[in-house]
Amino acid sequence: MVIRAANASRAVLIDFIHVMGDGPADEQSERLAAWCKATAKPLVQGILAQHEIRQDLYDRMLEQAKQ
Repeated sequence: MVIRAANASRAVLIDFIHVMGDGPADEQSERLAAWCKATAKPLVQGILAQHEIRQDLYDRMLEQAKQ
């Protein structure tokens, strides 16, 4: 699981480096905004959704263990 997370993080960072590249600051700003909307925002939303799912599972398991 840790290796998979590290590989996913590496892939996202490599994509970010390719997106930013060289060029004028205004073009970089546009590319950064597009990358954030298309890649970073969905990535963070997915991480948060998984956390909520796992937290719910943890809470249920804890309640069952208390009974």
